[in-house]
Amino acid sequence: MEWETFKGLWPVAAVGIAQVVTVKIGQALNRKDIAHMRMDMNQVKEQAKEDKKGLHARIDRHEQSTETTLTEIRNDIKELLRRAP
Repeated sequence: MEWETFKGLWPVAAVGIAQVVTVKIGQALNRKDIAHMRMDMNQVKEQAKEDKKGLHARIDRHEQSTETTLTEIRNDIKELLRRAP
């Protein structure tokens, strides 16, 4: 009787074991994917910080060059007004 029962139930046991293995593999892959996503998010945050620094540096250079240009224009206007009769 045991052999007949085993012959009838082994496909059910095989499917159960396959389900457990599939779930465990899925959990391991999920943990790996989450770790990769965290690494990617950290890289994106670091890149955003660098981009902000670069943007601020470009804005500062632009403001300085604009200030220099405005100062030159002001000085030229003053010089022209001095020369005027």
